[in-house]
Amino acid sequence: MRIISIHNGHDACITAIEDGEIIYHWELERNIYKVKHFAGFHNKNIVAEFLRCHVLPLLLWDNVDYISLGSLYAGWLGDCYKNSEFFSIIKDKYGESLSTPYVAWEANWNKKSSQKFFANTHHVSHMAYSYYTSPFDEALLFAYDGEGDFNTTTTYGIGRSNKLEYTGNLATHPREDMPNTRIGYCYNRLCNIVPFFGKDLMATPGKAMGYSSYGKARDEWKPAIVESLVKAEMEPILQKLDLPNDLDSKDQRAMDLVATLQTVAEDYVINCLRTLMKETGIKNICLSGGCALNVLINERIREEVTENLYVPPACSDTGQSLGSGLYLWHHILDKPFKPKEWHNPYLGDYIQDNRIQRSSIERKKLKDEDDLIEEASNLLIEGKIIGWAHGRSEIGPRALGNRSILCFPAKPNMKDLINEKVKHREWWRPFAPICLYEDFPEWFETTQECPYMLRSPLVKENKRDIIPAVTHVDGTARLQTVRSSQNPLLHKLLEAVKEKTGVPILLNTSLNGQAKPIINNVEAICDLLETTELDCAFVGTEMLRKRKLFL
Repeated sequence: MRIISIHNGHDACITAIEDGEIIYHWELERNIYKVKHFAGFHNKNIVAEFLRCHVLPLLLWDNVDYISLGSLYAGWLGDCYKNSEFFSIIKDKYGESLSTPYVAWEANWNKKSSQKFFANTHHVSHMAYSYYTSPFDEALLFAYDGEGDFNTTTTYGIGRSNKLEYTGNLATHPREDMPNTRIGYCYNRLCNIVPFFGKDLMATPGKAMGYSSYGKARDEWKPAIVESLVKAEMEPILQKLDLPNDLDSKDQRAMDLVATLQTVAEDYVINCLRTLMKETGIKNICLSGGCALNVLINERIREEVTENLYVPPACSDTGQSLGSGLYLWHHILDKPFKPKEWHNPYLGDYIQDNRIQRSSIERKKLKDEDDLIEEASNLLIEGKIIGWAHGRSEIGPRALGNRSILCFPAKPNMKDLINEKVKHREWWRPFAPICLYEDFPEWFETTQECPYMLRSPLVKENKRDIIPAVTHVDGTARLQTVRSSQNPLLHKLLEAVKEKTGVPILLNTSLNGQAKPIINNVEAICDLLETTELDCAFVGTEMLRKRKLFL
């Protein structure tokens, strides 16, 4: 049985599922428009063309049994194919309430075939993705983000066996002990308050998370910030706190403001999860929604609520189509669910290479994989910054070693160099360490692996001076651990670096330029080599580098 699942809001994505297994996941920002957080809603023809040219030929359209839509505002799909039936059905069955988490119907897509259609709410997709890829057969589900269907920002539920119980929505039913605090919405709007965050709503939460570590939460500011969160009115906060409108990034008051917001957000989530755990008696938690990318909150949950926390790699809207398709398969079609030991994140496209030739770029063919590892490890130890593109791309917003920029983390100035000369981004933005699974307990204050870069344990105090480029100002690091079974090639590279230096760690950041999506083709890699101080890039068994010109 085959399912195509589609999400067409920000971070538009499409997933193909066959007999319950995820066989492909496309994030359209990397495949179509080359715009970060691509929202296909305003580009209906482009999305339709992608379906026709990329998805359907792979699956053979007549053999697709279900179309799953990861949002109730899915009328765009009918517009793509001149069929007004889609939106009218959703509107008639769902209205403007949240009385049911999904709707389903049958419709003719074309004259030759008829598929069954299904649509569910935004936050059900979030919860379903986190639960149906988790290691638990019973879990408390908590999804929170900027905004979903019907202005919803936070929902909760329970996953048991193959069923998902949608139990609470704080937008429609706020509780006195858990008010509808719109953390994600207000985090986005920080860019309207803190001028140096820029104007990109989607990028602001990540910038703020890293920046908050430079400040100290002020207790006297917390009541005003809590009030602003509940009312979703961040704009007056500067006036309430008697702060100027032109705060500079080096101003301690700006640092303390963002640190206070971060602490308030952490306290709120901790309170919600403790309350729900007490009510349900369930100690396993699956976290999802864009706010689940906040590793500082995730770390506090592990320390203060439960160590049995699972956050999947595409917890943001990049996983919407995954959740919708899996919800249809398990909950609606009543197919069995078996907890997952490992949710493979490498589900995207292979690198696209049209064998372009540029006079400025040299392409060197390497003999084999051993030659690749030897060449790359030597360059890293010399202090070079390399691109690394192999296999299928990872899903979600974090680079997990298949579309990465890597360097050796021992040089203290490496963070500033990459921020300024390669990524062209703000000075306070930290970089993540990627570490051999076998060695991470010796370097970090944790005994639990972190395969998706969604935690921030402390770097051990006696190791911080050894890996300064990946140790944040507060002593933490957004760690990714790598087993050989998870990513064999990357594991070999880390082993080679360890053998030569004693350090089983590399600095890892996404293979992209400023405000661009993660790269998935050789042409864009050549652009990055030409416009930044990236030294070289390894794609398959080839090395690409700037050609040396001699007079």
